[in-house]
Amino acid sequence: MTSLKPLFTIITVCYNSEKTLAETLTSVLSQSLHEFEYLIIDGQSTDNTLNIIKKFQPQFIQKGVQYRWISEADSGIYDAMNKGIRLASGTWIGILNADDIYAHEEVLSFLSQHITNYPDSDTVYADLDYVAEYNLNKIIRHWHSGEFKLNRIYSGWIPPHPAFFIKLQCIQTIGGYNTNLAVSADYEFMLRALLKHRLTASYLPETIIKMRVGGTSNKLIKNRITGHNNIKNAWKINQLEPKWYTFICRLLRKIPQYIHK
Repeated sequence: MTSLKPLFTIITVCYNSEKTLAETLTSVLSQSLHEFEYLIIDGQSTDNTLNIIKKFQPQFIQKGVQYRWISEADSGIYDAMNKGIRLASGTWIGILNADDIYAHEEVLSFLSQHITNYPDSDTVYADLDYVAEYNLNKIIRHWHSGEFKLNRIYSGWIPPHPAFFIKLQCIQTIGGYNTNLAVSADYEFMLRALLKHRLTASYLPETIIKMRVGGTSNKLIKNRITGHNNIKNAWKINQLEPKWYTFICRLLRKIPQYIHK
């Protein structure tokens, strides 16, 4: 295991994720770039999750990846993400959900080159594909992020969280995830970073994540309503004033994602 400071820290939060975690770990293990730290934050799983985590450990270590994991009770997914951030030592932080995968083996390599080309960026984001739960090659929605412009946020735009990377020192300045916002803490985190604190952002025009449909915020109508209300609260708690059309546009923005080649 190398003692050098890694370029990236990738954090995967999991709980009873035996059905999908191996695919997630395989996609991370397959990365051609090895300059990263991989942290798995488990919430005391009771299924086969821990055995999967332990099984992959020698393979990561053999590649020179800094592979660490913990398993303990937490207060939810965003509390676990904050734990991972506190343990992180990489320059850049990325979150990879336990049921998502990297789209190909050059994802971190492409990100590394992009960061070199845009050294003044505090954050980097890319594109994402929503895929079928049992067929990762079947695209349900394509999330084309597009170039960053601050006023796009007022029109309902925000980057896809799994394809969003941010410098650790910036998180240490603006704070981590607000665990009071349940399913919308990722939205509030990026809103705070990009609009309130005006962190710089650059766009990598590349699909880097395959995300299974049916995430926490999309599973139930109740969760969608909660998510919509929490998005409004995200603006309020940051003392930001949305336009009259902001939340309407946010809902409408998802429609083009279903139209893809």
